[in-house]
Amino acid sequence: MIALAIVFALLGVGLLVLASRNPRRGWQRTAAWQFRNPEAVEPSDAALGCGRVFQAVAGVAVLCFAGVLASFGFAKDADILPRVEKAAAELSAKDAASSDGLKLDLAVDRALGNTSDRGQFLSSTRVFRESRGVLYNVTLQGGKQTACLIVRQGKASAKPGACTADS
Repeated sequence: MIALAIVFALLGVGLLVLASRNPRRGWQRTAAWQFRNPEAVEPSDAALGCGRVFQAVAGVAVLCFAGVLASFGFAKDADILPRVEKAAAELSAKDAASSDGLKLDLAVDRALGNTSDRGQFLSSTRVFRESRGVLYNVTLQGGKQTACLIVRQGKASAKPGACTADS
C-alpha cells in the first residue's frame, strides 16, 4: 500500500512540474512540427491556461489520494500499544477481578472493540497462566504487530510484543 502511495505521489509531483512549465514551449516542441504553418494552429492563451490549471488541480488531487493511501497503509501497521493500553484502562476493576473466564473474555472484547480505528478492530487470543492471571495476545486485524494485555488481581495493563511466560 505504501509503495502504491509513493507511485501516486511521484505522479502528482510530475503533474505539478508540468503545470509549472511554459505550455506554449511544450506545444511547440511536441505538436508544432506536425503542421506546415504552426503559428496558424497554435492554441490560444486561454486554452494553454486551462490546460495548466487542469494539470495543477490533477496534481494536487493525485497527491491527496497518495496521502490517503499512505495513511491507510500506516494505520494497518501502526503501533497498537496505545490502543491496547486504552482498552486496559477501560476494563473496570470488577471485570478484571472476575473469576468467570467467559465474562472476562466478553469484557476484554468489549474494551478492544471500543478502541477500533478506521474499521480495523483489535482481536485477542487468551493465554491462561493460572498463578499469574490471564494474558491476551492482541493483534490488529490484518496487521503484523502484537501487544500483550495482562489481567492480574483486578488490574489490567499492556506491554509491547506477544505474551510470554515472563509477562
